Amino acid sequence: MSLQVEEVKRFEQAEQDKDYVLRDFESLRKEFADQYIGVVNRKVQYHDVNFDNLLETIRADRKTTQGVFIFFVLSNERTVAV
Repeated sequence: MSLQVEEVKRFEQAEQDKDYVLRDFESLRKEFADQYIGVVNRKVQYHDVNFDNLLETIRADRKTTQGVFIFFVLSNERTVAV
């Protein structure tokens, strides 16, 4: 598979994961308030209150952070995904 095709697939998956987070934000807030979450294939696979710890866990599990959509879930107000 070419690098360009892989990049397009990763971008599409990131878009789907972002849409999942924004669509289900209220339920995610109830479970993961004030935590960083790592979403893969529209499922929260990782979460931690500390960003560095989250990255370390993801890297230990996957050897890379590529393909993981990371988002911080505020407990009291909506935030923006970038």
